[in-house]
Formats: sequence, structure tokens, C-alpha cells
Amino acid sequence: MADVLHILLPREETGQSYFSHGGKRGLSISVVFTSLATIFVTARIYTRTRLMKRMEPNDWMILIALTFSYVFMGFFIVESLNGMGMHGADIPPPVMLKQMKAFWLTIPFYNAALLCAKASILMQYFRVFPTKRMRVVCWVLIGVLATYGSWAVLSAFLNCIPVAKFWNPTLPGYCINQKGLWFSNASMHIFTDLAILIIPIPALHALELPKRQKIALISIFALGGF
Repeated sequence: MADVLHILLPREETGQSYFSHGGKRGLSISVVFTSLATIFVTARIYTRTRLMKRMEPNDWMILIALTFSYVFMGFFIVESLNGMGMHGADIPPPVMLKQMKAFWLTIPFYNAALLCAKASILMQYFRVFPTKRMRVVCWVLIGVLATYGSWAVLSAFLNCIPVAKFWNPTLPGYCINQKGLWFSNASMHIFTDLAILIIPIPALHALELPKRQKIALISIFALGGF
């Protein structure tokens, strides 16, 4: 493994590595959770295709989400190997340029992966909670996801005009208030996360089950908050 990293790490002629401790930590966490997602989605698709003999729309949507997460992961690796987590003053301009280009590419695929995963959960609710009220609520949330999701992905690609100004601020042009953009997108992600967690609780509460089983079932759904 060390030999492989020695080949992959970006180095200047001095032999300096820009794979920082912060980059290693961030990359390790991403690799672990992407691997777990792959295992769970593979098990899900195996169950659908081999045992149930059919794929539902929510299964295709989670596959799309996983594909976007792989693309995100590829660019995140490049970002990590080029000084992510280091102080900007300690990174040579050519290395910083690679990092910022990779960072620019991670943002839309990160948003797309999250949005597709949330849409998959809402589509799953159609089957688990087949009531008219639940379907209306889910469709409203899917509409919210589609609206703000389109903005999140489009603004990630075009938050600077020309786009090269994102990684080269000295160029003439214009950039959206990036901090405001990221906070607004984060707020919408948190809002939709909470909504997806909350909307099945009334239906679960109405089930005619012993209290302990009902609490256990609600707790299982609440695990999605993590």
C-alpha cells in the first residue's frame, strides 16, 4: 500500500507530499462510508433481482445515487492528494490549482448523490405507506427536492462566470456569494432530512402494535437521522 501511495501522491521536485493528515482522515472516512453504501445497495439489489424478481423505481434511484457518490469519490481523492486540509500558504500554486478544480467538481456530484438518495427513500414510502395522504406529502417533498436540487447542482457548476474564476480568483468575472450559497443549500438539506424522518411517524404511531414494538419500529426509522 505504501508503494502505491508513493506513486500516486503529488510531489514537487523536492519530494514534498501534499497528502496531509486532514486529507488522509477525510479520505478514510469517505472510503469507509462509500464502501458500506456499496455493500448495502448490493445486498438490496441482489434481494430485488434474485428473490423478488423485480426492480422498483426506488431501487433504480438508489443506484443512481451510488453512481454519483462514486464520481464524487473520484474527485475527492484528487482533492485529498493535493493539499486538502493544509493551510493555503503551504501549498504551491500548481498543487492548489489541482485541488480547487477537483473541489469544484465534487460539489455538484455531492448534491446529486444526496438528492437521489432522499428521492429513493420517499419512493419507498409509497410502497410502505400506501395512503393517499402519505402519497401527497411524498410528492410534495419530491417536488421540493427537484426544485432546490436543480438549483443546487446548477449553481455548483456555474457559481462563477467564467467558471475558471472559482479556482483562479484573479480572473475578471463574477461569483455568487459562495458562503451564502453553501449555507442555504445546507439548510435545505437539513430541512428535507428532518421532513423525511418525521412524515412516517404518524403512520407508524397509528399501527395496532404493542407499545414496545411500536417504539422499536419508530426507533429503526429514526436511525436514518444518522
